Amino acid sequence: MSFEKTILQLAEEEFELHPKANLRDYYKLFFQGTFGPGHFVSDYLSAIDFIYKELNESTNFETDLYQKINYRQIFYRVNLLAVKMNLISFNDYYAGFLASSRFKSNISNEQWIYEWQQIEKILEASSLEIPNFEHDSNFLQRIFFENEYVISHSQDFRTTYNPHYRIFTQTEFEKLQIKEISCNSYIYQL
Repeated sequence: MSFEKTILQLAEEEFELHPKANLRDYYKLFFQGTFGPGHFVSDYLSAIDFIYKELNESTNFETDLYQKINYRQIFYRVNLLAVKMNLISFNDYYAGFLASSRFKSNISNEQWIYEWQQIEKILEASSLEIPNFEHDSNFLQRIFFENEYVISHSQDFRTTYNPHYRIFTQTEFEKLQIKEISCNSYIYQL
């Protein structure tokens, strides 16, 4: 599959799941599809505490238990809701996330910036209606100038979808053996 088709396929899948996603949310998606969770974990004890706290304090969750990110590698966003609903154990979730965090991409920051600029051009020329495109594009250029690459979801995304997930490699995701359930709304409230 060509580079452009790969970009458009993942972007269209994201648009179907999250139609209110902003450009910075697409950036995060492609960043995760390139670097996985390795950028996220530097202190394993803090990571377990943070996940445990998020699990116990969160009452609203996006309904999809996982989302496949098929870009440079295959990764999955695995929703903490699967743990909250006792579909998988906290220990299995954390162990899979920890093992996944050992993934290291060989893409340099300079290569990533260039690649993202190509992705952004493809998204801009696409038929997808991505809110706040120019504003987010300027924001991303500023963070690149400051040598920052890891960002949070947009406020619109967090408010609309309540994302509570971690990134897993395909191998670790398959070990979880999550069965998808269907819900009719974006938010699952406990």
